[in-house]
Amino acid sequence: MGRLYQISSILQLGGVKLLYYRVTDRLFHQKRYFQETYRICKAAKPEDYQRILTLWNGARSGLKVDLDHPTTFIEKLQWMKIYDATELKTRLADKYAVRDWIKEQIGEKYLIPLLGVWDSFDEIPFDELPQSFVLKCNHGSQMNLIVPDKSSLDIPEAKRKFDAWMKTNFAFCFGLEMQYSAIKPRIIAEEYLPQLAEGVQDYKFHCFQGEPELVEIIGARIPGTHQAKEITVSLDWKRYPGDPFCTMSLYDTVPEKPACYEEMLSVAKKLSAQFPYVRVDLYDIDGQVKFGEMTFSPGSGTETVPENFEFTDRIVLPGKTNPGE
Repeated sequence: MGRLYQISSILQLGGVKLLYYRVTDRLFHQKRYFQETYRICKAAKPEDYQRILTLWNGARSGLKVDLDHPTTFIEKLQWMKIYDATELKTRLADKYAVRDWIKEQIGEKYLIPLLGVWDSFDEIPFDELPQSFVLKCNHGSQMNLIVPDKSSLDIPEAKRKFDAWMKTNFAFCFGLEMQYSAIKPRIIAEEYLPQLAEGVQDYKFHCFQGEPELVEIIGARIPGTHQAKEITVSLDWKRYPGDPFCTMSLYDTVPEKPACYEEMLSVAKKLSAQFPYVRVDLYDIDGQVKFGEMTFSPGSGTETVPENFEFTDRIVLPGKTNPGE
């Protein structure tokens, strides 16, 4: 396995052209590799999803996954992406639709206030929005815009971004995350919280069969970049060996436990109760717990998790359905 398998997977997935894009994109900071893998995944037939996903994973990580007999954490997450993309998961991956579910499960107080929802960028009544707000697409990740001062917002540039995002089916962006495929794209505006804009710590609870087991902490963010520090801790707030899930710079020491930690644990347990595995993202905003999102395939199932990960056996896979349903 490793580099040779990675190259072989790239060639099988998209031929010499895709390998060329992989090399030149790194040299010239282009996005043709991403665009081509998106096209390949979107054009694939459901009966080919397993083969495509196996090759995509190999091209990304150099690791071969066995989706006929999934046993590792990575294999199980990849399997669930195409064989367990349920209607409920689709609802909860939708940043707008999930709000009603959160109200039903734990109450509206855990939600960041909503300012509006629209089907296109041109419908947004900017004159009616407050001076500060956050715009997000509901159907994917990293499709958001923080607006601390409306008077300095470049509306034509924002429109260009959102028009492109609204035309994108996020399910095919990073290896067939099919829980996103049926989401109707919308744009939502949420209340601007200075703490979030300034990089408040993000507490990501990794839950197995309704039980939180590990907390991935991300903080010390550098505004305008994807750079931050992170660490993984056990429920007793001690550093977990190997820091699984972490892909950025690591904290030297464990950050202070939030005062609302026990409430966070209770919330994560309630929200994860119906799923073999889910990551529940929460914030501590001046002592108040706020909901972030439900994530069913962190890193599209390519996180840095060892093969002997102790919680893997807790993921009991449901019955197999047709890919993409």
